[in-house]
Amino acid sequence: NAGFVELDGRQYVLVTAFDVTSRKFAEEALRSSEEKFRRLVETIPAAVFIYQGTRVRFANRTTLEVLGYSEEGLAALTFWEIVHPDFRDLVRERGMARQKGEDVPSSYEIRYLTRSGDVRWGLYAAALVTYEGAPAVLGTVYDITEHKAGEEALHASNERYRMLYEDNPSMYFTLCEGLTVLAVNQYGAEQLGYQAEDLIGESVLGVVHPGDRSSVRRQLLALLKSDGGRQDLEFRKVRKDGEMLWVKETVRRTIDANGKTVLLVVCED
Repeated sequence: NAGFVELDGRQYVLVTAFDVTSRKFAEEALRSSEEKFRRLVETIPAAVFIYQGTRVRFANRTTLEVLGYSEEGLAALTFWEIVHPDFRDLVRERGMARQKGEDVPSSYEIRYLTRSGDVRWGLYAAALVTYEGAPAVLGTVYDITEHKAGEEALHASNERYRMLYEDNPSMYFTLCEGLTVLAVNQYGAEQLGYQAEDLIGESVLGVVHPGDRSSVRRQLLALLKSDGGRQDLEFRKVRKDGEMLWVKETVRRTIDANGKTVLLVVCED
């Protein structure tokens, strides 16, 4: 610091020097740290942002691109306004509690909204940090919309399979190469007087009438050794209580998801 002073009628320059070496080192370390942080958050394939109080104080480029906001537009919102209404209260309560130092879950799935109104799924992770001297939350969101869509498609596929296989009013069996029952729907088991678990792992020939057993075994094994196709059979089965019933079966040879040869059987009384 320098300034003019007058002493004995003469003007002098008074200079005061302070050693700021440690402060300069700290400033350089801070700039280096901030630069590393910025390089990281601008290249990571996820939305990274900092909110303090109720407002977003920092957002990386991915956040702005994914949400469709400008920096000014995002800064004008409370941090929970971009969250889908189904998750909004949860995110607001946990976000405010985290800034108070309370222990709340740090990672969970949420749905959020883009500026155009599109609904996306994200895996949200949060951590308490200090930003410009005050508590704040560093948040990261990985987009898992395609993953969730895959889960929903799988669930729908499983539900269709359940409706087709389990709820179908026909007897369905899946047999492996030894003519062992790999699967049977509940309707099929009940028609024979069993529970499904009673038949799984047992030879299907156990429910075939003894007079037809040899013929059925021969035809099923021949189909297993063939190059594919189907076989229509009519023969007698025996219920658990000993009652006999005639059935018509359509049997098809195929390869399952594990590459094993199996027989798919549709059986009607």
